[in-house]
Amino acid sequence: MLGSYFLSTCLFAASGLAVPARRIDLRGTDGIVGHWSLSEFHRECSQDDNICKYEFNIDENNTGADGYACAFSVKGADDRPAGETDFHDKPCEQMSDRFRVNGGWDGRGFMTIVVTDVSLNALAFYGYTVDELEAGPITKDSPAYVVGTLANEASTEIITRSSEPEEETWQILEMSRNYDPVERSTHLDFTISLANGSEQHCDIDIPDTDNDATFWAQPCGNDFTVSWGYKEEADGAVMTVCNPGKKQNAWFGWDRISNQADLGDSPRNPVYPGDCQ
Repeated sequence: MLGSYFLSTCLFAASGLAVPARRIDLRGTDGIVGHWSLSEFHRECSQDDNICKYEFNIDENNTGADGYACAFSVKGADDRPAGETDFHDKPCEQMSDRFRVNGGWDGRGFMTIVVTDVSLNALAFYGYTVDELEAGPITKDSPAYVVGTLANEASTEIITRSSEPEEETWQILEMSRNYDPVERSTHLDFTISLANGSEQHCDIDIPDTDNDATFWAQPCGNDFTVSWGYKEEADGAVMTVCNPGKKQNAWFGWDRISNQADLGDSPRNPVYPGDCQ
């Protein structure tokens, strides 16, 4: 589990930003203002692991636009390598007045990233395993919350779930996506591997779509629904898998999808609590 230092640091950094909040429309009582995507997320560390550079793009509107580029470097501290070092209130080099990033390392090989948009007074949480950090660019989506409306209990639950993915994770198996330009339809076929070892199959046809279409809350024919957001800058997509009855959802990302139908198996990704459709 993440240490109490990182948890309190994240919450302090978010709540202590002395910046006037722009008025935004809250979507529900939990303070969710939308979903943000981090695309092309990758980390490069020096050979001696004394310094690591993080780079990614932030898309707050989930529209596939280029969004905002973010890059910053982290040095090792307290005799820990840079890749295992917590960091606090790091400004994005390109948008230093707008975005701040916190990071917390879990000893079992998991990094939680918290991105705060100072101008919106909002933040979002993301989780990455060591395998994902080493594999290269990856796309992930996460709900964004207004700072101050996200209760301490909720933020604790989100971070704890992120730091313990083995306890509640889903995986996408044999993911395929086929687009028919004649019929203008998209077909998704895959299996959801759940935390208890059971599986649910999804077979979805979405008519009247383009190859770069985004769609929302398509039923799988069982307890699950699927939403899909295309990211032009990475030729990637974020798929949100939701169980509305249990108020659970997980996010999966793929890059360079236009020229391949078989996307294979995803990593096992954390499951988050929250309303979804």
